[in-house]
Amino acid sequence: MPHALGSRLLSLALLAALAGCGGGSSSPSEPAASCTNVAGSYRATGSNSCGLRYSGQPVTVAQSGCIFTATTPNGTITGTISGSSATLSLVFSPPCAGTATGTATLTISALNPAIIGTYSGTVTSAGAGCCPLGPVSGSFALTSPGAPMVTRAPTSATTPNVFRTMHP
Repeated sequence: MPHALGSRLLSLALLAALAGCGGGSSSPSEPAASCTNVAGSYRATGSNSCGLRYSGQPVTVAQSGCIFTATTPNGTITGTISGSSATLSLVFSPPCAGTATGTATLTISALNPAIIGTYSGTVTSAGAGCCPLGPVSGSFALTSPGAPMVTRAPTSATTPNVFRTMHP
């Protein structure tokens, strides 16, 4: 009998200790993070180190919480928003395969929202029209359909492509 009483007391002590650690479900939940809303319709313009270039492609950006996704001609971009920037991951579109990571700047205004980013990564499977196996880098701009079009133009043989704004 004393052994059973000791076991019960030990069990009660353990339950009290666990409840004190916040392990119970009755503790208040963390407030949801407030992130910049980038969901909507955009035009995609981009290029990479292998010569892929696209301009004016329609893209829809979906967002859940602080995570957004967009599928461009180069692949699917997933971004995690923090303030006015985002960290990115990119999965290349078939027939190409590979991944890249990067960063983006978010410009949100009523008239001209934009997501402008750069990335670098590795091509792991090359098909027709793909970069060769190995390193790849690039940049992209997702702009409002009513905004001036952003294009890429080489500035020199040794300088990567840079953004240049052109009015349609």
